[in-house]
Formats: sequence, structure tokens, C-alpha cells
Amino acid sequence: MNIGYEDSGITFHIMHPPLTDTKSSSPFPIPKEFKASSEKVGKGFIKNIDSKKFIITPSFADKISVRFSYAFSLPMGKILVKMTKKATVDLK
Repeated sequence: MNIGYEDSGITFHIMHPPLTDTKSSSPFPIPKEFKASSEKVGKGFIKNIDSKKFIITPSFADKISVRFSYAFSLPMGKILVKMTKKATVDLK
């Protein structure tokens, strides 16, 4: 992606973390089992920080998830809603 900074050596990346088990995500009605550990996400980003790719994810599984979400956003959203509802019912 060229935004006019290519000659200066500046690059741009999108850091795409999964839903992470943090204080800021605690209000979301998502079961804890669906959230990634913050330590794992942090280590994954550190491992991939030198990537030349425009979109950087902390793991291969997250990369696949992001690609599917972009390609099939509506079906993926429906699947995630069903999984969340089922997990929430199972926790009760």
C-alpha cells in the first residue's frame, strides 16, 4: 500500500488482534473461553512485528479467522452469535 511514504521507508500495518481477555473486554457478553489470553496475543504480535504484511495477526489461526471474516462477514457473524448464545446458555 503506497500512501506517499514509500520513498522514506515508512510502512503501515493493521494490527488485528482477536477478542482478548482484558478488563476492557469484560463488559462484552462473550464467554471467557472465547477470548484469547493477553499474554499469548502480545507474544504473537512481538513474534510477527517485523512482518512486511499489511495485516498482522498474532497467530496463524487468527490469520485464517480474519480472512474468513472479511470474505464471509455475514455468515461468520451469524456463526459467532450462535456459538456465543450456546456458550452463554451452557454457563448457566
